[in-house]
Amino acid sequence: RIRLALCDEIGLSYGDYDHVAFESATGTQFHRGSEGTASGAMDVATTRPVPVLSFSIAREEALLTGVIDIIDRLHSYEEPVVYVRDAHARRSDPQAPETENKWWVGETE
Repeated sequence: RIRLALCDEIGLSYGDYDHVAFESATGTQFHRGSEGTASGAMDVATTRPVPVLSFSIAREEALLTGVIDIIDRLHSYEEPVVYVRDAHARRSDPQAPETENKWWVGETE
């Protein structure tokens, strides 16, 4: 649901593509509520199956604010875990000559 909303509202563009994201296989999250949380104080930690969603956006504060707003609006947690990393992205040059290492080279219609 969050990925689809990000695609619809933000686009998740990468080069000439949109709707670009990566979702991992489901892993296990561990947590224990403390006093003052929605779950209240818990005696033991609990587990929940969760995937990890990764995507790239341009380095623009307004865009990041929009992404965080969507996550806050749709995520079921009171404090969703969001990591923001500054990274360099390299995109292919559509004008560059083809190489045999590209998946689309040699494909026929």
